Amino acid sequence: MNVEFAVQQGMTSAEYGEEIGLSHGKARLRAQMAGLRFKRQTEKTPRDIVQGMRPLEAIEYLLGIIEAFEELDEPVPTWVDDLSLTPRRYAILLLRRKGRIVSQDAAFNAIYASKSDGELPGSNVVKVWVNQIRKSIPPTLEVRNNPGLGYGIFERRDND
Repeated sequence: MNVEFAVQQGMTSAEYGEEIGLSHGKARLRAQMAGLRFKRQTEKTPRDIVQGMRPLEAIEYLLGIIEAFEELDEPVPTWVDDLSLTPRRYAILLLRRKGRIVSQDAAFNAIYASKSDGELPGSNVVKVWVNQIRKSIPPTLEVRNNPGLGYGIFERRDND
């Protein structure tokens, strides 16, 4: 599918990128190089989002947003300051739930709850954030993965 057709059909850059296997940023760049612009999705409020969900899904979604904005029991560690903005938000979210696995859905909901253009990055971006966090995290902590569920920050286990 070419970019001109996608723009004429009213697709967003995220929809076009998903269709052809590119990130929404690369899809948007492809349109810009052709002198075109994708339509922007209208901003969705959490209320708009939960209206189409089952009640328990809606509650989980909203609790994920609330938990993401709760205060840490302690100040943010200095190693977190070395991270770029979104990995820093993800690290803080994991620290708030230290010792527990945080699902990727909950992380995306919390980090992108206020994103105004309605476009979300692909799920592979979480792996990039985790790699950045692993490079900065102190030796007393570790990031653990529970495949299919998500990631968490835990106290490092001694393997003596």
